[in-house]
Amino acid sequence: MRIQGRKIILITDNYPSHTHPNSPPDNYESPIPPILTHLKLLYIPPNSTSKQQPLDPGIIASFKAAYHCQYADYMVQYFNHHGISASKLDILASIYMMVDT
Repeated sequence: MRIQGRKIILITDNYPSHTHPNSPPDNYESPIPPILTHLKLLYIPPNSTSKQQPLDPGIIASFKAAYHCQYADYMVQYFNHHGISASKLDILASIYMMVDT
């Protein structure tokens, strides 16, 4: 980013694993984090995620509806191909359906 002259801002919540690079946890034993010259971390205030992300429930509902359509199509295609209904859906097929939604 520095070579291209770009600046980035990363907005994150106050989840405990999202610690500030200048103040790592007390038990931190990994290498010292690099100094970020063209990246700024912006931490949103505690308990404000629901107010700043009002679209999340709609996005989740939309994703679920699209996934259920993909699942129904999979079940119909499986029945048409094999003549019996699928008893289980494996994780890999489920991941592919999520990618396609």
